[in-house]
Amino acid sequence: MKKIVPVLLAVGALSVLLTGCPTGSLKNSVDIIALNNQLIDLIRQRDATPPPSADVMASLTSKLADISDTARKEGDAAEAAAKPSAAASLYQIAAIAAWSAGPPTNNRLLSLSDKGISACDKLPGGGAAQSGDCVVLRLGPGLATLDSHADAAERLNDLKRKLKPAELPTAIQTALDTASTLKLVVDQHAAAASLPEDFEKVFQPNLRARFCSLQGLVGLISGSGVDTPTEERVGAAAFSAQEAMRGAGIATTCKLQ
Repeated sequence: MKKIVPVLLAVGALSVLLTGCPTGSLKNSVDIIALNNQLIDLIRQRDATPPPSADVMASLTSKLADISDTARKEGDAAEAAAKPSAAASLYQIAAIAAWSAGPPTNNRLLSLSDKGISACDKLPGGGAAQSGDCVVLRLGPGLATLDSHADAAERLNDLKRKLKPAELPTAIQTALDTASTLKLVVDQHAAAASLPEDFEKVFQPNLRARFCSLQGLVGLISGSGVDTPTEERVGAAAFSAQEAMRGAGIATTCKLQ
């Protein structure tokens, strides 16, 4: 999958994120907000022009993984201290940082979402809790499934050659699965209530990157000698996902590689 890795912008005393070595536990909601703000700044910087070099991108991916790990550890500590609200906030930060880092860190997304949902179940209202953190966390399973399919699509794109006949069935199914899951995630996002404004700054560009993996695979399949009905079926599935994204105001333009 195309890496989602922004340039690091340090925030206040959270120098832990510069080094990956914790200087101490997060103690209050202000620290949690600062950690979240740093994550948002990272993702905002990602779209800078010109983009970072490959070496810088690799370094930034590691730093996003560190953010995820820091937030997860603090979430575990908050959960152990019977502070479910703080735990939910921290697990949400950990999940979004993991998702934004791309593979292999995004493999943590489902487990982090599950931890966060468990914390949300302990809040007043239980499973019906509608805090922004909990609403985001409940999107996690769908996002994790999407990443699984889109990562597989990107691995096929990375072959940079026509697909062999034996590879086509897997590629076709991967494209169909990615398209249907993209549309499902867009629908779940549209139905969610009380999503934090900052989440949109993460959700939309990340979803566009997953769509671009799908678009690349559709082109690869089309250029690998599939029959016309199959080509049309795959193209229609991708177009349906694209229309759902456009209807939700999510850009679907992809940079040429």
